[in-house]
Amino acid sequence: KCLKWWIFKMWKIILKSGRNINKNGYIKNMKNVTVYMGPRCAFCDAAKRLLERNNISYKEINVALLEGKKEEMLKKSNGRKTIPQIFFNESHIGGYEELRALEKKGELDNLIK
Repeated sequence: KCLKWWIFKMWKIILKSGRNINKNGYIKNMKNVTVYMGPRCAFCDAAKRLLERNNISYKEINVALLEGKKEEMLKKSNGRKTIPQIFFNESHIGGYEELRALEKKGELDNLIK
């Protein structure tokens, strides 16, 4: 009973905020979010949780499994080798710490639109 009430309240808040929500409950991003990540990466997991917590859909690219994707990430991120590397459209955001800083400043929603 409490869970149903909480879900109802959350949907009301989201609908009042004017955000476009897709059928999975995620915000329909105006920009494509791409996250280059790898296996057993705590910062990658943290970045995914942050995006999901903010209802931001994203495309996940595993650089360890997909051939050529590590080189693609290096080229797009100006040689940054650490994972995750996060992009909004073609704009390089950085890694998890940069993404978290944007969330703390309240700038994440504006960058997605």
